[in-house]
Amino acid sequence: MVKSEEGEGEIKMSKKDKEIGDKLHFVEPINYASEEEWRTDFKIGLKGSKEAGHLALSGGGIWYLRDEENNEIIKDGKISK
Repeated sequence: MVKSEEGEGEIKMSKKDKEIGDKLHFVEPINYASEEEWRTDFKIGLKGSKEAGHLALSGGGIWYLRDEENNEIIKDGKISK
């Protein structure tokens, strides 16, 4: 279940989000590790959700991936167990 501004359940897109596009997801660049120039970080998730995932790229590879429920999927370029 996803937590949104309206509580748990279905995500409702705001008027602003609908004007931007009809996609349910967002990607927002963040400067999480500014001292590590080799990596680029993004906040990812469903529009309207209170929680967000984290994606870090290194070159063409995924360095780190965490979902909205705080589960690490990839850490240091390796699939987490």
